Amino acid sequence: MITLDLTVFEDCCSWFLCCAAIVGLAFVVGEILLHCGSYLIERLKLRHFKAKVKIKFNMSDFNIKPCPFCGCRHIKVVNKHFLKFEQFALKCAACDMGTSFGSAAYIVSSWNNRANESED
Repeated sequence: MITLDLTVFEDCCSWFLCCAAIVGLAFVVGEILLHCGSYLIERLKLRHFKAKVKIKFNMSDFNIKPCPFCGCRHIKVVNKHFLKFEQFALKCAACDMGTSFGSAAYIVSSWNNRANESED
């Protein structure tokens, strides 16, 4: 009668099961980190969106004069975001002349300022 020594086979199977458990645990931890990261990114986007909504204003509240160079009345409002602040600029649709970026009140006052007008 021949006897087989199965201890080597059992050791290999237990080692394989340990490796499979470690790899499975790594995948689970990776999934958890991925979901936490995407959750944090969505929260940051939501906070940034709320900050943008708070500083919105209506440009039609300002009396914007026509372009001082070509007289065009179609003035575009250009905006950009820097950190949590929204910056604006005015730009003529015809000749592309415009102001530098700044707050709404500043750009409208600098656009409407004319050198040849006398103050009443």
